[in-house]
Amino acid sequence: MNNLLYRVFFSAITRMVLGIALLLTDPLSVTFRYLIVIIFLLPLIRYFVHERQQTEMDVFFTGYPKLGIISHVFITVGVAILYLLVLAHVLQIYTTSYFWWILMIITPVICWYLLFGKDATPTERHEHNRRALLRTVAFYLLPFFFAVNYAFDFSTPRSAKYYITRTDHNTYLSNDPDISETTVYYFYLLPTESITGITHWQKVPQSDYYSVRNFGRYNGKDSLHYLVMDKWKGRDSASLPFREQFKLLLLRTDTIPTRQSVPYRLYKRFKEGDSLNKEEHDGLFGIKWVSYH
Repeated sequence: MNNLLYRVFFSAITRMVLGIALLLTDPLSVTFRYLIVIIFLLPLIRYFVHERQQTEMDVFFTGYPKLGIISHVFITVGVAILYLLVLAHVLQIYTTSYFWWILMIITPVICWYLLFGKDATPTERHEHNRRALLRTVAFYLLPFFFAVNYAFDFSTPRSAKYYITRTDHNTYLSNDPDISETTVYYFYLLPTESITGITHWQKVPQSDYYSVRNFGRYNGKDSLHYLVMDKWKGRDSASLPFREQFKLLLLRTDTIPTRQSVPYRLYKRFKEGDSLNKEEHDGLFGIKWVSYH
């Protein structure tokens, strides 16, 4: 096979470039879907090409066997860092704990050690290539599995629409000695089907003004329920004498917002007054995931 194809198509740099491209791609986009397939298939294609040509797969740079140890170290460190970043990018769709993160990182290492860690380095070309393929697949398989679960999930999701009445965040002291504090982000969500009217300013008595708080419930004189979106007091020059006026910005609804903790990536995407469409998916492999629009 042409040596240029080895250098370009199967090199570690090509794989790293594809990994970086994956990091810059929305996990729910069509581009992401095709990128993960290409990245996963590339080691398989590389293996079959080498087997057909009866050549040995290089560990670091296919087509660059004479690079020094320094280059190999940089490649290894770069691939390891990129792997962790890609893993985080793939898993951001899920609500995962640190336990699953650690498990997904160490599982490929443990599997590789149990299968081949105690065996001597193979001298036969076919066995060498097989191990090189399995080494790569061991680290690719779990991220690929979880990515395919949502990237190729074409089932009809269960949808719920909300109105973000406000956002908030609280910082708490952490019991972990390595983490001094942790910040939790919140959305106050109001189901859109509970909204039965538009927001409007309404004059209210002074007693009503001070008895309610922002985003609290207000029972109007018309026996309807409202959500207090904002409060205002001041002097109206159109009224004589210049008496202080009290107003509430009211949204007609039959319920109150519920507070929900959200990840920071979602917190920075939306703001107060935005509509939030929450879609719950079953997943291609039965692992549930949630998307927001």
